[in-house]
Amino acid sequence: MLCRNCGTDNEPGAAFCHGCGAPMQQMPPMQHCPGCGQEIPSGLAFCPNCGMPQGQRMPNDEQAPLRQTPLPPPMGQIPPMQQTPPPGMYNPWQQPVLPESNGKSVAGMVLGILSLMAWILPLVGYPISITGLVLSIKGKQETRGGIAKAGFVMSIIGLSLTACNSLLTLLLQ
Repeated sequence: MLCRNCGTDNEPGAAFCHGCGAPMQQMPPMQHCPGCGQEIPSGLAFCPNCGMPQGQRMPNDEQAPLRQTPLPPPMGQIPPMQQTPPPGMYNPWQQPVLPESNGKSVAGMVLGILSLMAWILPLVGYPISITGLVLSIKGKQETRGGIAKAGFVMSIIGLSLTACNSLLTLLLQ
């Protein structure tokens, strides 16, 4: 009789294993699950590995097919996507991909560059700088923002230079 704990061959009817000392009578007999083939203790109603009912014969002595449907993920874990949804379909596990630029961010950057040149004439510098600032802010909301940030910074610098030029003009008169 083999010990289920260590595998030592013992004499039939031995109360304890002479290899590891495990009690031989308390060890339940083992059987193989017809669903998954896992060795499990006899007397269980369901296999702890695959959930197949035990002690029942399959019709026509057919072995049960292995589980085809995946188990749900453990609580708190997001399941991996099995396939990519078609374009335009909502995918809750994927972050939206924003474009690098759009018309507003490009216009904001162009006006920011112009505001760096137009600060000399306050009547021209203010509207160009403010328009560039507004378009850069709106462009940043709709894009990843590299171009919109550059337009924002240049518009702020142009607006600051225009304001300094206006103050100097007032103080020198």
